[in-house]
Amino acid sequence: MIRLVDYSDDYYNALRNLQVLPSQSCFVCTGKAMLEKLGEDIRKNRLYMVLFGDITYGAVLLREYKEHEFFIWQLLIDQRHQDNGVGKTTLRELIQKLKAQGATKLTTTIIKDNVKSLSFFEGFGFKYIGEIDNEVNLAVDIYYE
Repeated sequence: MIRLVDYSDDYYNALRNLQVLPSQSCFVCTGKAMLEKLGEDIRKNRLYMVLFGDITYGAVLLREYKEHEFFIWQLLIDQRHQDNGVGKTTLRELIQKLKAQGATKLTTTIIKDNVKSLSFFEGFGFKYIGEIDNEVNLAVDIYYE
């Protein structure tokens, strides 16, 4: 069962070792690159590790840009665990986790040429809300029953 856990230093090496497929390297950064870009700012963001049992399958990096509104800065599933539903399960778990915290909106940006990711997020109900440079902005409202 896939679960999301808060990042701690215990996961540093696991995060650092997450890799992407060569065809994705222009769209998504590796775990090592994520750590290098964030540096000390890693604690100012919400970083969840994607685990199956004790095995790290990926990571999700969020920023809260308004109260209860979150931006997915990075959704990284290791190349060894792609194309078997881990990304979909991760996004479902993320939405449930944010819903439990009172979130109302989730947004992301995707590079226009990344057709696979655009289709992935649109499949979860994300809608086009605009463009900035070479990126498409997508958002989904989180509803409560």
